[in-house]
Amino acid sequence: MNAGKKYLDQGDAKNALAIYKEAVVLVPNDPGVHLNLANCYLLSDAGAEAVREADEVLSLEPNSAAAYFIKGSAYLRLLNPKESVKALENSRRIDPGVTATFFQLGMARMGLEQWNEAVSAFQEGIRLDSNRLHSAARFLLAQSLLRAGRKEEAQ
Repeated sequence: MNAGKKYLDQGDAKNALAIYKEAVVLVPNDPGVHLNLANCYLLSDAGAEAVREADEVLSLEPNSAAAYFIKGSAYLRLLNPKESVKALENSRRIDPGVTATFFQLGMARMGLEQWNEAVSAFQEGIRLDSNRLHSAARFLLAQSLLRAGRKEEAQ
């Protein structure tokens, strides 16, 4: 499994996926293996499989913020912002200090045209870590402010 982690760290989801598929057969009740497999699927643009594995993690470890984050991110890629928001809100509730959760949550809220909620999510993510949050957060914040009719704040 260390090889799988090494591949993931190198951004090689394809080889990591092969290793974690084998690992999950050997240790089917290990939430960490399922979480890594879910992440591999997410990085391989296999959203439905990522959701399935994230759900498996949650059946083994119901308070896994990381599993909810992967599930929400996968739903976002599957163009299902409603389910994305549900999962990402759970992730945020469990671990409220993760900036990436707020970025994804803001994008999901934009997908639902919930502009003020998107604004709040982007603002919170930027507030938590203004130096490391994805650079698109400020742009998307401005877009959400404009669509919410808050033009002065967007400038």
